[in-house]
Amino acid sequence: MDAFSGFYMCLSILISMGFLMTVDVQANPWKHIPPSTSSFILPLYHRDDPTSPLRQGRTSREEEIGRGRVASRMLRDMARVEGISKRVGATLKGHGKMATKGGHTRADATGRQNVSAPVNSDSGEFFTTMRVGYTDFQLVMDTGSDLVWLQCLPCTSCYQQTGPLFDPRASSTFAPVNCTSISCQQSDIMSCRGQSCQYQQAYGDGSFTVGSMARENFYVDNYMIHAGLLMGCGHDNEGLFVGAAGLVGLGRGPLSLPSQISSHTFSYCLSSSGPGSFILGHIDQVDNASDRVYTPLLRSPEISVTFYYVPLIGFSIDGQMVSSINPSDLLLQPTGGGGVIVDSGTVITRLVPSVYSALRDAFRQAAMARGYRLILPGYSLFDTCYLRPSSNMRPFPSIELHFQGGASISLPSQNSMYSIDEENGLPIPLVCLAFASVGTSNDFSILGNVQQQGFLITFDTQASRIGFLSNQCSS
Repeated sequence: MDAFSGFYMCLSILISMGFLMTVDVQANPWKHIPPSTSSFILPLYHRDDPTSPLRQGRTSREEEIGRGRVASRMLRDMARVEGISKRVGATLKGHGKMATKGGHTRADATGRQNVSAPVNSDSGEFFTTMRVGYTDFQLVMDTGSDLVWLQCLPCTSCYQQTGPLFDPRASSTFAPVNCTSISCQQSDIMSCRGQSCQYQQAYGDGSFTVGSMARENFYVDNYMIHAGLLMGCGHDNEGLFVGAAGLVGLGRGPLSLPSQISSHTFSYCLSSSGPGSFILGHIDQVDNASDRVYTPLLRSPEISVTFYYVPLIGFSIDGQMVSSINPSDLLLQPTGGGGVIVDSGTVITRLVPSVYSALRDAFRQAAMARGYRLILPGYSLFDTCYLRPSSNMRPFPSIELHFQGGASISLPSQNSMYSIDEENGLPIPLVCLAFASVGTSNDFSILGNVQQQGFLITFDTQASRIGFLSNQCSS
């Protein structure tokens, strides 16, 4: 173990025991966590929300090139799903490392193969602000990955971000990770270059980051959440996140933020209009809520530990189970295939074709009985669209999700239908079923963030369960 790693391990132990004293305010204006603090609440902003720090004072790419906002979002979403598909497929085939979409490789002076990519996917959906060292940065929050990283100076190739790049030279608490340290052996994305611990992380959709591993202090407001968090300092980054400084991985792997700070519980409320919330740790009013429902969190026996799987077994429309859905088509298989992934970065819930067809057909039939006329051919990846209903029409059919163990959640209309109001080239406002097929080449499904919005969703890895509490984002 190198000196830095040993120091930070001891420091982390002291913090967890509550014995770390407050730093001199003149030396560091940001206070450490008081021993009584067990949770942190951060605002979450959607990338399309005008109140987001990433949107203030700048024009969106969709506005600049005249592309429809929904069409652009669906293109990003398709790239996201393809990225997950490549990662799942690569692991099942025994590769264990993430692939790139149409990418190529290039070797540096050491002969190490660095990932490269031909596309810009702009795949970040939700962002928050954290202080890293002594500076605030906007970072993507992502349940579908583990690594925490920022764009860093000096930068070989960096995308445009809002605000300055992280400068290690300006932080007295920044510490590079030595190649021989235990920290450099935690993941196969790390390798040695001289005495430096290097990393290369590809996301499967053409996005990547390459750089060096380091440790740095992370803060929320005025409190340190972790001394010496293991992070990537990205010097070569492409394809990511519309102005964000980097990414905070929330997955189940050892490099994720929850894993590093030993927080077995985190929660979020997602909102596309106005800020949502991200919670690290426990909140009493959440823990004691009697109307929260739980279902188990599953782990694939073969696939990367990153993903969170849930035992979704079926759907009902207007209270009637869709009997043509075979629950086994949704379950995680012993071989590692199948299953339903909860993902904050995927927009529209994707279902295996057999399940999606059954749900779609049942919904269409129920909507037709209420007087709705299907508009073909739909829009983008949506194939079940209707004219926006007038005030005197009955609401759209309700959709309920059912999980193993008897848990179920009923989706409000805004979680089951996607509004398309002002798209370029679209003469009429549409409302579309917010589900789609994952494609014939995939056997897994994804619970997307449109269906998650408005619910306080709690990931409890210690108890291996996930909780859903409706209508709690405002509080």
